[in-house]
Order: sequence, then C-alpha cells, then structure tokens
Amino acid sequence: MHALVVDDDEVVVQFFKICLTRLGYEVATAGDGMAALDLCKERPFDVVLCDVRMPRLNGISFIRNVKRIAPGAASRIIVISSMDDRTVRRCAGGGCRGLSGQTGFGDYLGGIAGDARRRQGLIRANGPILMGQDFWQSSGYATLGKNDHGWLRVTPDYLRFILKRPELAPIAESGPLERVLHAQLVADPLRALGAADLESIEDADARENYIHFLTLRKSLLDAVTLERFYLQSFRKGIVDTPPAFLDMAAHAITRSLLEGCEDPYEVRAGEMFFRHQRVSTEAGQVLAADAETIQMFAETGGFGSVGRLIAQQGTPLASMNMGVMSHENAQLYWLRENRHAYLLDLTLGRAGEQALARLMRRWVKHFLGVDVTIESLAKIEDETWRWHLGLDVESTAILNDLYEGKEVEEQRQQRLIALFRLNFADARDMRADVAGKPVYLGMAINSENVLKLKPQNLLLNLPLALAR
Repeated sequence: MHALVVDDDEVVVQFFKICLTRLGYEVATAGDGMAALDLCKERPFDVVLCDVRMPRLNGISFIRNVKRIAPGAASRIIVISSMDDRTVRRCAGGGCRGLSGQTGFGDYLGGIAGDARRRQGLIRANGPILMGQDFWQSSGYATLGKNDHGWLRVTPDYLRFILKRPELAPIAESGPLERVLHAQLVADPLRALGAADLESIEDADARENYIHFLTLRKSLLDAVTLERFYLQSFRKGIVDTPPAFLDMAAHAITRSLLEGCEDPYEVRAGEMFFRHQRVSTEAGQVLAADAETIQMFAETGGFGSVGRLIAQQGTPLASMNMGVMSHENAQLYWLRENRHAYLLDLTLGRAGEQALARLMRRWVKHFLGVDVTIESLAKIEDETWRWHLGLDVESTAILNDLYEGKEVEEQRQQRLIALFRLNFADARDMRADVAGKPVYLGMAINSENVLKLKPQNLLLNLPLALAR
C-alpha cells in the first residue's frame, strides 16, 4: 500500500509518516501541492493526506488538479485542516474527506488500515494514533535506576549525564588541564578529587562549577535516590543547591511520573515543574508559553545563533510559530516536545488546567504516599478556610494576605491565574486540627507575567499528620 503526505510543516509530515508507516504503508512526502502533483502523475496512491494552506499550489487547487490530470492517482484523499469537514468537502469539490479538529486521527486512519490492524491494537477505535515514543530525553531519566518503591536511584551514568551539561562540559576556551580532568571524571564519575585537582583548572568560573559538582555528587550519593535528594535539599532549611540542579532533578522525577503517559496535555503541563512560563491573560484566557522559547524567538526568530547574527544585521526575522495545544494538534507534541513550542491553556476548566491538577495529584502520591484529589476553582468561598499554600512565590503572598483579611489591590489579585482545592482521601493523613478540611492552592504570575512553579511546596507545606 502506498500513501502520500503533503504539507509544508515538516513536523506534521513526519508525524503522519510515522503513523502510516506503522500501519504498513510505504510513504512518500511533498512540501507543497506542485511537488505532490508531480508525484501523482508518476504513480497511484492508495491514500493522500493533504494540507490546505501551502506555498506554490495550495491543497484545494492540488485536489482539483489531481482529479483532472490523474483521476485514479488518489483513491482516497484526506484533507488536513482546521476548517470543518463540510467546508473542506465543498471547497475541494467533493470526493474527499476532512481530517479536522472535529474528528480524531484514528477515525480516518482506522478505516484506511482496516479492521485487522485495529484488532492488532495499532490504533484506537475512538481516538488518535498514539506515538508511544520516548520523550524528554534531555532529562537524564534513561541513565537512572529505580528502587522497589519506584524512586529513581542515582547511578554513575547519571553523574556522567550531569558532567555533560553546559555548566560542566568543556568549551572552546577551556584549558587543557580542565579538559583532562573532565575526561577523567566522565571515565570514572566516582573519582576522588583533591584540592590540587581543582586548583589546576585554569578558569575561575569553571573551577567554581566543579566545586558545585562535587558538592552535588556527594549529596546525590548520600541520598541514594533523586527523590530523597530533592526533599532533603529543601527540608534542611537553607537551600544551597543551585536552582539549575534542583530543576534538573525535578525534570527527571517528573519524567518518571509520566512514564507510559499517553496524554500530551499532561506531559506539557509537566514542563511547568522545571521550566519558567510566560503567561498571557488577555480576553479571559490564560495561556502559558515556555519563557525560554519566547526569549529565543524574540532574539533569533527561532534560528539560534544564526538567527541572532541575522537580527544583529537588521534583517527581519520569521514570526513566532507557537500554537495553543488543542485536540487537533496535541499528538504532534511527541515530535516537538524538545522545542517547548506549545502554549498550554490554563483557563478554568480547560484541558491544560485539568492536566496540571492530575499531575500535581501524582506528584503528591509519589513523594508522600497519600491519596488526594485536586479540582479547579473560580474563587475561594469558605468561611472556615483553614489551610492554603501557594504554588509559587507570588500566590503564596497573595493567599496569605487574603487569609489574614488584608486588602489586596485588584491589579494584584488579577495575577492569581488559578485556584485549586485539594482534599485528602483519608483524613487520618492530615493534622488533627485540620482533618477533613480542604487545602486551597494558588498559582500566580509576577509583574513581568512570568510563572515559576514551586512543586516542592506541595511536599513541604501540606498539613500532614506527624506520623508521616
């Protein structure tokens, strides 16, 4: 069986190529309608998936031309579009079907593949094809072991992973002695270092980074697991572990929690546990974008150092291509996840906010072993309000003031972008004086519209029974 995928977005092309290949198709691809038309003249295809908006020749014109020039070339044409199915069929002149936000990929590709493949479990009967691939490979998760409780065991390979991070990996300007020391540590991450080894490092900043590494290595090995290291880093009172290393640990732990997860919304919400978000609250919609990605686009148009050079020369850069995660595009996350290119809709009751609540529940269960439910709220209406915690610095201060009856300016209250109610499944897991009472959670942006979630607050500030 032969399939043709036509789209000018390479990510979309690769997504459908993977899907169709798994269903047994030999897949050809084209970046626009003109190139696709040439392919259809050469050979027939059992199915053609085609975008609408493309350069040179758009999808609608391609369909009309292929019907006229090679009427037998495409026995099944499926249009990939955000338009509704009826509009697609009308524009294309009939004889094709639309794959839009109204329908799941599996509904169409399931028919193409046939009932036999459906029974083999290659696709869902009522949902999209699932990529089922590894994700967040930059988390170091693959280098960690697991103990009987599912906590991540620190290994020499994880220490090697840390040594390859930008903070420690040699750069072009690194001295020869630093390079030798780095190579020795990669070969033996448990190698003991003395004062003379550190003093031999030519650059003072690099020397300081290696001192941080040795402190981190000792803390990790003493803790045995990444979760214990994470908890101990906050529970000791003074947090002296560099934030980058704490985010690194949260990255791997969150990746572990999401093992086997098939929900792109939940995985995208997981990014909030270790990456800053820049939030828009216009028109009553709360949209979270990766702050680093926003900054990169602002400086380079998304083209890294080359884009930065172009910008310095005054050449206009390409506009930012960050879409809001939706039913139509969510499965493409698996191909884009390292680009952090999706906006997450955190508006009350929307899929992104619900996914964040589910992940927070998992986080509490994983670390503390207690079952809780977390639901979103529009506002706190509770005359017996007894306990709350902020999920970030801003919301902590706002909730404290509201709880104490202090006047909070409207502009400051508007920074509070989400509220949740957490309930313990078993009141015996709570402190006796608040047993059975809900815990209110808040999430807020700062004056620059930036959110830095502090997932550790869920571990440190819940009213747990002393036995815990």
